[in-house]
Amino acid sequence: MGKEYKYLKNMFHMYQDSICDEVEDKWSKKKEEWEKDEKMEREKILLQQKNMMTKKFELESEEEKKKIKDSYSTVFENFNREKEELLKQHEKDTLQLEELKKTKEIMEEELYAQATILESLNTTLYQTQMELQREKAVVGNLEKTLHTKLAECEEKFKYTILLLTEENIHLRQKINAKNEGIYEEQSGRSTCVTIYEDDSETLEDGNNKKQEL
Repeated sequence: MGKEYKYLKNMFHMYQDSICDEVEDKWSKKKEEWEKDEKMEREKILLQQKNMMTKKFELESEEEKKKIKDSYSTVFENFNREKEELLKQHEKDTLQLEELKKTKEIMEEELYAQATILESLNTTLYQTQMELQREKAVVGNLEKTLHTKLAECEEKFKYTILLLTEENIHLRQKINAKNEGIYEEQSGRSTCVTIYEDDSETLEDGNNKKQEL
């Protein structure tokens, strides 16, 4: 009995071990299948997620492309509009620059003409000043000469006046002397005329008396 028991026990252990091995082997296989299925499922899910993400990325990419395209169109339109405005402004600035150049040339010509006139006036002014200085010198010399001549003439006039005064006194003396001689002569004649007039009146009275008779 003991041997049988042992034998049965060993057989049981062997069977148990065999069962355990078989179960473990099945479990291992099952586990491998599960892991494989899980892996496949996970890969499937990942693939789905990848596809979804790819589609989402593609959609987002399309939207971004569209946005970029729209933005590019807007930017391009703005660029063209700004370019046209800049070209117009450049054309306007070019015209203004040409006008400024013409104005500058005209002003330079006028300034050159004014400078020429000013230089001529300065030359004329210098010449006039030099001429004026010469004339002043001449006038100064003439004034000195005139003062000298006037002084000489004044001395001559004084001497002439003195001579004329003396001559006048001498002439007056002669005239007075002559007048006195004439007065004396006229006085003698006046006496004779008076006597003659008295005789004439006497004769006339005698004649008148005779006529009355």
